Amino acid sequence: MKKNCKINFIGFWAGFNKNKNFFTDVLEKHFHIEISDSPDYIFCSVLGAPYEECNYDGIRIHFNGENYTPDFNIHDYGISYNDLTLGDRHLQYPLYLIYFKPLLLAPKKHLNIDENILKNKPYFCNFIYGVSREYRDKAFDMINTYKTVMSPGIAKNNLPNHPIIKTQDEKLEFQNKCKFTIAFDSTEEPDFVTEKILHAFASGTIPIYFGDPNIGKHFNKKAFIDVADYDFDLDKVLEKIIEIDQNDELYLSILKEPAFNDENYIATKQKEFEDFLVHIFSQDTEKAYRRSSIAAPKNHNERLKEYNKLYKSKLHRLVKKIIN
Repeated sequence: MKKNCKINFIGFWAGFNKNKNFFTDVLEKHFHIEISDSPDYIFCSVLGAPYEECNYDGIRIHFNGENYTPDFNIHDYGISYNDLTLGDRHLQYPLYLIYFKPLLLAPKKHLNIDENILKNKPYFCNFIYGVSREYRDKAFDMINTYKTVMSPGIAKNNLPNHPIIKTQDEKLEFQNKCKFTIAFDSTEEPDFVTEKILHAFASGTIPIYFGDPNIGKHFNKKAFIDVADYDFDLDKVLEKIIEIDQNDELYLSILKEPAFNDENYIATKQKEFEDFLVHIFSQDTEKAYRRSSIAAPKNHNERLKEYNKLYKSKLHRLVKKIIN
């Protein structure tokens, strides 16, 4: 008989489905899962009110795809981009590994490539972002000096007659029509990789990448342009883009490169993810706790609960708004 497990989710992004997601897909294979307001296990992320998880006494499992490290003083377990070891308490699992459709497409993107693919790519390059960042905006402006970079997102939008791209499927469809994709992460942080390079690979374009200095650990450096290889000199990057753009044979040879160094990488990480969750939930509940129970962390937890209460206070929000 499957173990009964009461769970809940807090701090996740808008549209996150508590009843059907990448956690429940795994857990329901092994356990009977119930969404509860009094959970034994609370999955928490960073997009809600800060420290909301401190209001729950259950086992706290932190997940996020942002540039943020779980606080193991208040979290029992963490799933993040960080390359760290803390017994059985942490799993390195970058954000891009939760995107099911691109994960199916990206490993196959190098198969069946021929010159006919160029006939279906009317656009030179795309830039699809909701928020501006100084360095990637600079890259957009620089590459635009050569040919028009299509920007149907919110940031740097230059297609006023085209609907704003809002969904993953819309993004992949548009990118598929482009030869190149500006796939810049927001920061240059070791092992911090988001969905941007994966989307570019999944849609059959050549990513122009900025971000993780260790990006070659899992992704094939022959399959994309890494601005770090050109000392972050965008003039040199543009020279390389022009060289590839004007040589169809070279362009197609890069498309034929696999996205990942290890063809089994995704399956391996997905197995690690499943094993990590099953290990947590298979233990007797009282033995699955990992956060400290000594006096100082308890006081710390209470202080964070007070901060959370203050953060949600209407008076606090009004005063903060006035000050701002």
